[in-house]
Amino acid sequence: MNKFFIVVRSIEEWEAKLEGSTFNEETGITKYPDIKTLGTDNVRYIYRRLHSKDSIKQFLLKAGFKIDYIQEYEEYLYRDYERIDVNPKPSKIVEVCASKIRLEESNV
Repeated sequence: MNKFFIVVRSIEEWEAKLEGSTFNEETGITKYPDIKTLGTDNVRYIYRRLHSKDSIKQFLLKAGFKIDYIQEYEEYLYRDYERIDVNPKPSKIVEVCASKIRLEESNV
């Protein structure tokens, strides 16, 4: 049996609730302003697929995974790869552990 761990940002992410944020129902992508550029003449936007516990669960079930557990919590994330620039507020995170039986295991 294969285990699959996934961590995604929640639709309850505080940045996605900033003024100027939009949600595209067709693509499922949320567009929200980069807080580092707010108040400037050149506001940049971040585009992300955010999830609820139910939406990520549905994606995984459709792909043939069994959900072992799913939980939502807050965690401080870094804004950069060097792990220097911490977000000013904790991010909402959805964590899932799922499993999938490999084809050869199902024939045993």
